[in-house]
Amino acid sequence: MLHHTGHGQRYDTNMSDLFIQQLGLPQPDINLGVGSSSHARQMSQTMARFGPVAAEMQRRRHCTIAIPR
Repeated sequence: MLHHTGHGQRYDTNMSDLFIQQLGLPQPDINLGVGSSSHARQMSQTMARFGPVAAEMQRRRHCTIAIPR
């Protein structure tokens, strides 16, 4: 399962698609939809929105890899 935070430079659709294509990744299963704002706000939104995703992944016994920006 691939998730996308949706923040930083990859918040821009063109940048996001290019990043995913260049790495040869499939389209994300989940986009957390974290928009542009302060670093602290982006991190808090990412953690809050990823919590339920992580719980579901653990329930299904999926693993995850986070790629920092």
